[in-house]
Amino acid sequence: GQPASRVIYLTFDDGPSAGTEQLLRVLDRHGVKATFFVTGQYEGDKAALLRRIDAGGHTIGLHTYEHRYDRIYAGKAAFFADLEKTDRMVYQAVGRHSRFYRFPGGSANTHCPGWLRTQLKQELARRGIVYFDWNVVSGDQGKKVYAAGELFDHVVRGAGQVRGGPLMILFHDTGHCTTTPAAVDLVISYFEKRGWTFLPVTAQTAPIRFKTS
Repeated sequence: GQPASRVIYLTFDDGPSAGTEQLLRVLDRHGVKATFFVTGQYEGDKAALLRRIDAGGHTIGLHTYEHRYDRIYAGKAAFFADLEKTDRMVYQAVGRHSRFYRFPGGSANTHCPGWLRTQLKQELARRGIVYFDWNVVSGDQGKKVYAAGELFDHVVRGAGQVRGGPLMILFHDTGHCTTTPAAVDLVISYFEKRGWTFLPVTAQTAPIRFKTS
């Protein structure tokens, strides 16, 4: 029964990675559930990490297997071959298919022509797969590794620009994002003190999508 305007969805793209366990420990310590839009890039034991995410009560969504724009957006067949490969990875690890998706680059990215985006969205809907974008960016995905406090500042500023409705914050879960767990710790503490509730994406979650998509 939380008002939608006071709900935050923490989302993590591009994992799992060697840093996933540290991130999960932060979430566990706060009792917060999040959403992981996963890939197949990690060379370690992906299945074990996916099971750990699932066992923690977090939501697993599909992102991409390779995260290669030129391959994923080469056409409809290539896109869904990548999606199905990612879904098989998740199913083999946790025994369930995911019905949540995040486009690599977001649903309005410039790597995919508009006509193809339209076809992909129509086919996702036909398959019962819901896609999500975001409305707050942490900034942890670039070449520069920001300090945790800087990432926290990015989130707070971004949240202040959202007028009404829930926040869906984009973080990343890669080996590059070494300061992200500490930033997430700061974000959770800050917003919980101000009466916000953190939830994972579920079938009842209204999708956050770019207005131009």
